[in-house]
Amino acid sequence: MKTIEQVRQMKETLIKELKMLPEKNAFGDSNSCDRELIQGWIIDLAYIENFGSPPDYDSDVSLWFLEESFSPLCDYEEASQEFTEYEQLLRYAVWLNL
Repeated sequence: MKTIEQVRQMKETLIKELKMLPEKNAFGDSNSCDRELIQGWIIDLAYIENFGSPPDYDSDVSLWFLEESFSPLCDYEEASQEFTEYEQLLRYAVWLNL
């Protein structure tokens, strides 16, 4: 099970992602479905933050929070960690070349 601090961090990250999400994707299609999905995740995370348990035990957020199964948020969290590691490696490479 995740901690409340991890819930807060995920919520803050998703809020930033929502703000940066353009109205249309690279193919010219609307991102409204993605926007609604992220907003739903943020609402569920806020509920967990305030009440300590998920509002719906079948949602992506509850699966991520309880670490029970695959969910898109688990993929998102893993991709973020991989990107952070890759970013650190690039910074070290630049630093060594200076």
